[in-house]
Amino acid sequence: MAYKIHTLDLHFLGHQDTIAAYLVEPEGNLVLVESGPHSTFNALKTAIQNLGFEIEQVKHVLLTHIHF
Repeated sequence: MAYKIHTLDLHFLGHQDTIAAYLVEPEGNLVLVESGPHSTFNALKTAIQNLGFEIEQVKHVLLTHIHF
């Protein structure tokens, strides 16, 4: 089974390629790997929408470390 994995640039502090999240497309559900800090939420939401999805379609979130 192949999954599509999308890299989402979160434009942390207005910079490109600083931190990223990953959107994985397994069958029927979206999985977000990393969320970034709250300050990047709008960039995260926009990146998901640019792929043709809505943030409400994300069913699982995997975090590898804490974001204050």
